[in-house]
Amino acid sequence: MVQFVYLSAPYTSSEADLRDLRARVCAQAMADLIEAGQCVICPVVMNHEALRILDDRRSGPNSVYWSSLETRLAETCDELVVLQLPGWEGSRGVAREVELFRMRGKPIRFISPPRLGGGDDSSRPSSRGAGERSEYGR
Repeated sequence: MVQFVYLSAPYTSSEADLRDLRARVCAQAMADLIEAGQCVICPVVMNHEALRILDDRRSGPNSVYWSSLETRLAETCDELVVLQLPGWEGSRGVAREVELFRMRGKPIRFISPPRLGGGDDSSRPSSRGAGERSEYGR
């Protein structure tokens, strides 16, 4: 049976460039996980372009949208993978997602950000403890 992985990362920022960078790094991590044979769902990647359009319209989803999406995905996915981008520890969204998976007794894994555009093994996500960091966006 195919296992579904929920890729979590901080996203919200008042800076559009930072949101764009976070989405690109999430897409790279998602590609690496897919290449490793996992089925991956990432709310950052799947919502980023629509949120850019909503920003242009001066609109956006409310907290009910995010909590509904997170809850449904936590019910569906088998594992949470937290991408340790700078700011992940203070992210309310990441904290909610971790709690949803903990409440369900599902595994939670933490990975370091890949280097953008990397193609060798050094750019692959690795399991690291919460205290270990790596650079991203280079």
